[in-house]
Amino acid sequence: MKKTIILISSLLISFYSLQSQEWSVGMTGGLSSVLGIKSGDFNMGYTINPWFYWKSNSIFWGFKFPFMAKWHFTDEWKKSNIENNDPWSNLNTNQTAFMGILGAGVFSKIPFYDIEGKQFMIHAGIEFADRNFKGDNGPDYNLKLPDDIPFGGTGIEIGPDFKFTWISIKNESIFFEILPLFHLTFYPTISYPSYSLEFGFGIDVEKVFKKKFIDEPKIEAPVQKPKEEVKPPVFVKLGTYWVDPKGREKELDTVKVLEYVTTRLKPLLNYIFFDESSNILDKRYISMRANDIAFNISNLHKLNSVDAYYQLLNIVGERMRNNTYSITLVGCNSNVGLEANNKELSKKRTETVRDYLLNTWKISASRIKMKFQNLPDKPSRSDEPDGRSENRRVEIYTNNDEILKPIITTETENEIIHKKIKIRFNSNIGSNCKKWSLLVYQNKIEIFRKAGISNLPDFVDINIENDIWNKLKSREQLVYWLSIEGKDNKSYISNRDTIKFNFKREDKEIGKFSLILFDFDNAEIKDNNKKIAEFIKSRINDKSKITIKGYTDRIGDADYNIKLSQERATNLKAFMKFENSSIEGLGKSVMLYNNDLPEGRFYSRTVVIEAETIK
Repeated sequence: MKKTIILISSLLISFYSLQSQEWSVGMTGGLSSVLGIKSGDFNMGYTINPWFYWKSNSIFWGFKFPFMAKWHFTDEWKKSNIENNDPWSNLNTNQTAFMGILGAGVFSKIPFYDIEGKQFMIHAGIEFADRNFKGDNGPDYNLKLPDDIPFGGTGIEIGPDFKFTWISIKNESIFFEILPLFHLTFYPTISYPSYSLEFGFGIDVEKVFKKKFIDEPKIEAPVQKPKEEVKPPVFVKLGTYWVDPKGREKELDTVKVLEYVTTRLKPLLNYIFFDESSNILDKRYISMRANDIAFNISNLHKLNSVDAYYQLLNIVGERMRNNTYSITLVGCNSNVGLEANNKELSKKRTETVRDYLLNTWKISASRIKMKFQNLPDKPSRSDEPDGRSENRRVEIYTNNDEILKPIITTETENEIIHKKIKIRFNSNIGSNCKKWSLLVYQNKIEIFRKAGISNLPDFVDINIENDIWNKLKSREQLVYWLSIEGKDNKSYISNRDTIKFNFKREDKEIGKFSLILFDFDNAEIKDNNKKIAEFIKSRINDKSKITIKGYTDRIGDADYNIKLSQERATNLKAFMKFENSSIEGLGKSVMLYNNDLPEGRFYSRTVVIEAETIK
């Protein structure tokens, strides 16, 4: 008995020390039998077995404590005991007696199938018991059997029964639930006098555990994880603003455009320039193929004077093809270094210009005369690099002004009042922006696109005149929107907004005229300029507002050039007898064109007249 108590206590202490998260206690009732190995007798009884177990890594481990059984004795049992002088020999056939059992066993359960809230488990275990008997009215006796006669037995335990479940000791939270349990166990028994050893195995069916509170447990507040921030939906909105000349922003939905007639006059410089020791036509001059001539002087209206000049050979070719006038080509060189006295180079340069007119514009060779010499008749300074580059040229002359007359074009032009606009972005996407694109369309045709691979900027600046105007196909409104791809690979599209145009016709004409170029270091109004001045007079009236500005190239002293440009503007005003006009000499403080090129310096030696005439 003492050994059994010690064994049970040890098992309880070991179990509690495990601090299991789930453990259960229960009571099992069942039927048992004993079969005498030697005598062959058979005896039947029933048992009540308390138990408890705990769960670890999905496997249940437990202890079982059988504490009594009631037996029905057969005649064979009685005879066996009489023959052995057993105190129980006076029991009647089928008389019952209580057998007290105090023992302990261990077992495990392994779940293998779940269905509709029920769990099937296989269990197996081993049990040791200390037995003693008491008759219905008799004293306590220890069962005494011959030492050489072991008993074999077979136990069958059948549910249903109930279990009480607690959870969880480790977290100090206590819940319980009474669950029905059905189990079937078979175990063979080896019995010796007063003791037995049983090996059990079987199948359990249990209802799945559900938590219920008994009492509100006293537990420490668990460490709370920081709540995940709930981000609002991403929104993207646009706003359009006009940036006035003072940098102030004003909301804008319509771009105002003024329309008026403009007349432009661009003089033609009758020189083709070459690189040092070269007779090859430079690529800055526009060359065309003979079978692909689609040239129209009216297309030069919006070009500045130098850009229009690069079409010089095509202008001459078209004008010669439309009439019978002839030209003379004069080839020249700088007469310095490799070009010193190199008339052969001057000849080759002349042939280059002639061959272009012959092959591209099909001009008869009889209409083109050629001359070649060293320096031009009116040379620039040979002691400076700029002067030498201006002397490497082929000059074009004609006996009729029609071939080299200025380019005069008249068109309706537009003045955009709201040139600079700013499209602002309002979005909460923040650093989640992976890439973005601002798209501007007109009639489903892309007009403008601005994109970035970075965080979304606050705004995008658009210059209507430079970025959009020349791409427009009609006067219809623009549609624009912002497309964003986030770092979460999701796409976000802004509202679609519009920019309308308001065209207003102005009852006025603007004239922009450049005079035939002045000779180097000269302010005299010569015959060619006089013809241009007469044309300008015909385009204005007494109410015209006129501005005259004189310019020079970069060669020479700055103060001297201011004085020279002022003198050129003054002489022109006196010649034309302008009353309502202002003049200004800018010298080389404002470079109209690229002065690294000889044609840029020639076109900078000019006077520009702007006249606004109200009709």
